[in-house]
Amino acid sequence: MKAYNFLENHFKEISIINQISDILGWDKEVIMPIGSLSARIEQSSYLIKLAHEKICSSLINEKITEALEDMSSLNDWQKANLLEIKKIFDDYASVDNSLMREYSSLRQECEMVWRSARKNKSFIEVKPYFAKLLLAVRKIAAVKADYFKVSPYQALVNEYDSNRKVEEIDSIFSELKNFLPQFIEKVRSTQGEKPKLGGYFPIELQQQLGIEIMKDFGFDFNKGRLDTSTHPFCGGIPHDIRLTTRYDENDAFIALQGIIHETGHALYEKNLPLEYAYQPVGRNLGMAIHESQSLLTEMQIGRSDEFVEYLIPKLIKYFSVDKTKFSQDNIAKYVKYVEPSFIRVDADEVTYPLHVIMRYELEKQLIGGDLEVGDLPAAWNDYFRQTIGLTPDHDALGVLQDTHWYSGIFGYFPSYTLGAVTAAQLMNSIKKVIPEMNEQIRRGDLKPIYDWLKMNIHSKGKLFSSDQLLVNSTGESLNPRYFTEYLESKYVHG
Repeated sequence: MKAYNFLENHFKEISIINQISDILGWDKEVIMPIGSLSARIEQSSYLIKLAHEKICSSLINEKITEALEDMSSLNDWQKANLLEIKKIFDDYASVDNSLMREYSSLRQECEMVWRSARKNKSFIEVKPYFAKLLLAVRKIAAVKADYFKVSPYQALVNEYDSNRKVEEIDSIFSELKNFLPQFIEKVRSTQGEKPKLGGYFPIELQQQLGIEIMKDFGFDFNKGRLDTSTHPFCGGIPHDIRLTTRYDENDAFIALQGIIHETGHALYEKNLPLEYAYQPVGRNLGMAIHESQSLLTEMQIGRSDEFVEYLIPKLIKYFSVDKTKFSQDNIAKYVKYVEPSFIRVDADEVTYPLHVIMRYELEKQLIGGDLEVGDLPAAWNDYFRQTIGLTPDHDALGVLQDTHWYSGIFGYFPSYTLGAVTAAQLMNSIKKVIPEMNEQIRRGDLKPIYDWLKMNIHSKGKLFSSDQLLVNSTGESLNPRYFTEYLESKYVHG
């Protein structure tokens, strides 16, 4: 136990370093002045260097080996924690510290340039920065691929969903690509025109509405806050959760749906096992499970007819609008309307997977060297026209719309749709356990749903693999059938 106890104490220190880095990352996205970028890059690079050195020392390797030989003395949580510690050590040891520091600097620089390029609708502005960043990502992917004996792209996917093989993603996405085009046509042929809910919605009132709804979902404002950013996200640390959204005074639902989505992420972080808050086993299980929590919250609950019924009195309370415009029928149609669109984060849940699958296939080509930076905008536009049926008028509607690649994040995109598939499977099980669920949502009583999620998903941390977690909570491993059945029930038979 001595070696294991040493590792627990050591990795608590590393966890604190990473939490400081996370708060600095939130600050950079939300309130840091642009002129402070160079100082922030130095700060972040130092923290990465410090964590890397603390993880990759020969002493840590010796302690891991010693603890593995004494695993019989550990309980299940400790065994899982030790295996996670070894996984982290291997991940860090596989890449030279100087390459990781270079990557950290390049990603922060590129992301800041991307903000301006997106505003100016000009990929050319960010192209040289992105080219250097992509080269660093390819180097990291190649080194990790050699170390772990996997493909370069699999090595990147493992950072966000470590238990999911690319071949399985290919199979699930192939099934969805075969299902979605005809299904979209079927839905669009019967849904009629989209209701017009536009008006003037003061940002201050939108914020107040969002905060009220976050509280109803169970968000604790004593340990978190809501702010504004270019791209909505959930950041911070489990004891200090930072949510952001973006506002449009002409459309209250853009901010609202962003808030509901990010609240799903926040509740997952809030309910992780407190006993292991500073240990690897106490962290979230990966981004596919994380996205399942946000999409279950936003789509399965937040765009249901029952939630709309709960929402209408709140909309009327905050905004001076024609009550007939905010009828049950109008809002239900509005939040479930299926329509091909340019921006992924604004897409409906039926066309959304096509946005993700496109990015997945393009980034595989970028990492594999089959697609170069200069050819990316044209490849994006061609693919978008073929799959979504639209051609972007400018880069901000196309290749510049997401922050991920310009922040050096590759292998994340599949998690969004894998999360949607997982959410449908989880909700299918929740409905069996809580038959009165729909009535509870109608009343705004969401606690029973999140009690089930806390008990079966959130509180388990990394104790199980994602598939084992699903088997334990739903009876089977990931199955896309529940997602397609959910879509058919909601959009065709609902």
